[in-house]
Amino acid sequence: MIKRITTASFICVVMGIASIFIASYFERVIGTGGQNHADFLLSSMLNSFRGIGFALITTTLINVFKLKFESTENLVKYGYLDRLTREEILEIKEKLDRKLYFRDNQHEKDNVFNFFVKGVSSLLNECYYKKYEARIECLINGNHIKKIIHKRMVIINPSKKLAFEKIVFEASMQKVNGIDNNSLYKVSRFMVNKKDRTKYIQKKIKPFDNSDKCTDEYCIVINTICKIPIKYCCVIDMTIETIVPKNDLYFTNCVTKPCKEYNIIFIMEDKSYKLSGFSFGYMENQKYNLVQRKLGNGLELGYSDWILPGDGVVFAITPK
Repeated sequence: MIKRITTASFICVVMGIASIFIASYFERVIGTGGQNHADFLLSSMLNSFRGIGFALITTTLINVFKLKFESTENLVKYGYLDRLTREEILEIKEKLDRKLYFRDNQHEKDNVFNFFVKGVSSLLNECYYKKYEARIECLINGNHIKKIIHKRMVIINPSKKLAFEKIVFEASMQKVNGIDNNSLYKVSRFMVNKKDRTKYIQKKIKPFDNSDKCTDEYCIVINTICKIPIKYCCVIDMTIETIVPKNDLYFTNCVTKPCKEYNIIFIMEDKSYKLSGFSFGYMENQKYNLVQRKLGNGLELGYSDWILPGDGVVFAITPK
């Protein structure tokens, strides 16, 4: 916008000066000293041409000074921002952010300002969770713990282009005596925009036994990806059933993309166990956004505002 105004002002001033000199030149060469009708008409035309030149210069200077000293209220009120392109608005925003948060200090390219402006804010141009809800039912059964995990995710694509999102089914699990490895992690329900894709994902999920190379007990690896197209909005409902040894007392959940509303409910059926829960990640310090409620022998954790990829919660169960 400033470049356009500068260019237009320069052209107007040049045209104004040129008009004055042209009028003066023709007045001297041709002469307008006579009193006949033709001389009078020519003199009027040259004076008008000279007047246009003075008007262009005067108007340009007034507009330049007006723009320089015009109040912010007038700039906004009379549609200045509406005439800007997206790139110019972003440039103004960056300058305002620097003035507001960093004043005139110099900063390196890897500073906090650049991280948020170019890193975090750019995430919102990609798909994000409008809502992420999960309910975990925890059952103690002999030598193992069974968890039934119900998830509902609403994914929004803010761009105008078709996007393909990866829904990841991933876990590292321990072997359980008396339980087949294929039964440790099962997807019993997988719906994409009310379309049943359960059989499709069940065929893709194949537990891999990495006992030979694994250095700890978590040697059963689940790593399956399902790509789904998203034009505007996609609703995913799924139910996952997992079985872990009785000594595996922790459950962790985190988001992989920005999330506007996050809510996790963990239900512990056996009252001989105590349940506790904690939040973690960048938003851990935003305590005023944290939602935490006791639900009988269960616990609800969540956030009422935006959280970032990697933020989430962890639940722990311990015998009373």
